[in-house]
Amino acid sequence: MLEDDDREAIEELYLVDDDIVILNDELMADLDKDLDDFLDKLLKE
Repeated sequence: MLEDDDREAIEELYLVDDDIVILNDELMADLDKDLDDFLDKLLKE
């Protein structure tokens, strides 16, 4: 978590392939559906 001086959360930070990424609502939109579709495709093969 990225926090301000009052220890309030500003952003969630994630480590991805040695890079720090800020994930926001726009980036995370429909992620569950995309992952479910991907898993379904893998299991069918």
